[in-house]
Amino acid sequence: MLPLLGNGQPTTAITTKTPTIGKHSIKKTLVTMFAFTAIMATTAWVAVIVNDRNPLTTEHPPLPDLILDNLTPIAQANYITAAALYILTATIIITLVLHRYRLVLLQRYLSSIMVLYLWRNVCMLVTSLPSTQDVYPCAVKTDGTFQMRIQQAMVEFLTLGSTTDSGVICGDYIYSGHTISFIFLIYYILKYTQNVGGLVHPLCCITSVVGIISLLVSFSHYTVDIVLSLIIAPMCLTLHEVLVENPPLRQKYKLVRLMFPLMNFLESDRDDYSTCIIQNQYDWESLHGWAKNKLTL
Repeated sequence: MLPLLGNGQPTTAITTKTPTIGKHSIKKTLVTMFAFTAIMATTAWVAVIVNDRNPLTTEHPPLPDLILDNLTPIAQANYITAAALYILTATIIITLVLHRYRLVLLQRYLSSIMVLYLWRNVCMLVTSLPSTQDVYPCAVKTDGTFQMRIQQAMVEFLTLGSTTDSGVICGDYIYSGHTISFIFLIYYILKYTQNVGGLVHPLCCITSVVGIISLLVSFSHYTVDIVLSLIIAPMCLTLHEVLVENPPLRQKYKLVRLMFPLMNFLESDRDDYSTCIIQNQYDWESLHGWAKNKLTL
């Protein structure tokens, strides 16, 4: 029996909503992954064009840089950056697998980071900077034909920008995509993982810092590339998180549709505070059931 108000009318039972993964969540995830893949493929294409336009160091020496001018390049540090990125990526993948709202987190992660990669393409394309140093050989320039560029872009895309058959892509400087990835990964790890033994979060932070420093030591980027990423990425993350967790703001500011084109589509069925904020809940029962079924086969 419902309790009565002072006027004799029954009250409505107050319920607390839990975050929802939303309707058609798999469809939304596939759309997000397709858009992200398309932008990363475009990034590979732009990187090949930038490499073709990259000026020779004999004609255009490296630009003055307050940090790089006082460092000795260590090419092997590039492997440290890659290793740090792989470690953090593996950590966030494990988190997504274990998290109850894995699809929502994946949607929000990809839909926000792809915006920065899209604008990075524009920045790389409009201005070509000379190489920082001749630390490692640059990829051979193409002949400018569509076929050659698409072949090299495919290799760049499939190897995640690490190498090509003739060297590394040069000239893709402003701004640093690696630093953006480090910032996004560490943010999602700190927010959505458990700090097991008080070690996971500090170790991930140290890994991220080491990876970013290695970018400088390897002369993979100018200092300004990394500084811009350190400014832009947290701002983008903060804005995105505020908007997805505050539906009234999302509806009030129409410019959001231009900044984050997938936001309204992805968040269409999460229209109040109780369903927008994702709690750290892990889907142990489903994973245990899945593992049990596999073991009994």
